[in-house]
Amino acid sequence: MGDSHRYQTNDELPTVNNPIEATTQKNFLKHVILLFCAAGILLLASIQTQSTKRSTHPWTFFFEEEHKLDIDEERNQAIGLVTGFSGHMERKFELLSLKSDEEKNQLWHEFKKLYGKEYRSMEEEKEKFGVFLANLQTIDTYNTRNKGALHGITKFSDMTRDEFKSMNTLQLQTFKQDVNNFIEKAENFVKSVVLGESHISAPDLDDCPACSRFPELKDFLSEGKLPEKFDWRTYEAVTPVKNQGLCGNCWAWAAAADIEASWYLAGNDLVTVSAQQMSSCAPDSLCCVGGVMATGFDYVIENGGIATEDDYPFVDGMGKCSECLTVLSVGDNQKVHISKWSSLTSLDDELKRDLIRFGPISIGINAQPMQFYQGGIDAPDDCDPQGLDHGVVLVGYGSAEADSEGYWIIKNSWGPDWGEQGYYHISEALGACGVGELSMKSFV
Repeated sequence: MGDSHRYQTNDELPTVNNPIEATTQKNFLKHVILLFCAAGILLLASIQTQSTKRSTHPWTFFFEEEHKLDIDEERNQAIGLVTGFSGHMERKFELLSLKSDEEKNQLWHEFKKLYGKEYRSMEEEKEKFGVFLANLQTIDTYNTRNKGALHGITKFSDMTRDEFKSMNTLQLQTFKQDVNNFIEKAENFVKSVVLGESHISAPDLDDCPACSRFPELKDFLSEGKLPEKFDWRTYEAVTPVKNQGLCGNCWAWAAAADIEASWYLAGNDLVTVSAQQMSSCAPDSLCCVGGVMATGFDYVIENGGIATEDDYPFVDGMGKCSECLTVLSVGDNQKVHISKWSSLTSLDDELKRDLIRFGPISIGINAQPMQFYQGGIDAPDDCDPQGLDHGVVLVGYGSAEADSEGYWIIKNSWGPDWGEQGYYHISEALGACGVGELSMKSFV
């Protein structure tokens, strides 16, 4: 899509071809488990210019400059209204695959217009249109099988499942063995494991760094009964959702959000730290093609801190890695600091307890069911809990009042136009796509 003369789509739809077959997967493994990120596939520059306009599209979210949800009545009648972060939703949807050819063509035109889609040739657009039509059936399958969530047309709707997976894949068999070894060692070392020369240590089981800023949290922990719901956003410990664009550096954004919260809970101002600096400067970083949160943590410790995003902004949104800017990555610019990190392997109630006492936690997740997610509590039944391929941040948990099903609240890095204003709600049941299998936390 980098051609200077791109094929501009016209009013006549191309003939439908079969969906594109799987693209070549990238396999990397470097010293530690490398999380290959489910990158935001396209930079949606057109959204910036359209975001203040009222939506007339029957199936999509629009966000104003403040990233507030703006959904019109036509869209509500088509596929549903997601309301807030509580997991409640008025779930109305149509079976998109049963729409007429004319309606499907209209959906395709609206999809291209909204997301600024341009293809290099007529042939490529034919293929992408075929993929789009096939994905309408997949969306319908998700919506009929999963009653708690809403799936629909997203920025990833012209990608095959294998194309989407290729953005966040790794050597699965090797990864599974590493995860098993990781968990076994973690149990032996009381919820910690030494990875190379990482600055890692086991946290005190009674420690509560977050309690120094919010003493009332001690009540939750001392009473032995965790609250039904908890969300670090209500404590203003979470910065706005970011968009990694074409750069597969989800690991850096996850590490950055983790560090931001740790710094804030230690009594400092909440600031956004530079994911770009971690991607470009960390010695073990593969930048836009993969990494793990530990890589970022170790770099920040050894570097004596990290700059804020204001001082070292993100520029790799098109997927091309930038060289480390030494002048920005040393000295007084390093305003945020951590001293160590710990690798947690707790699940369920233990993970909730750790979330309350330590703050937001960076985790790995299997991103496969997230391609068409728009809201609600997702409960995928075909998600490998050990197929971790994406770095995200756990910020809270809750229960839906209708059925009391617990769910995790996860901050993603695909922009606020994806999911529930950039967040993902996934059920605690069914292994939750590996939530808790790989959890890492920084400490000031």
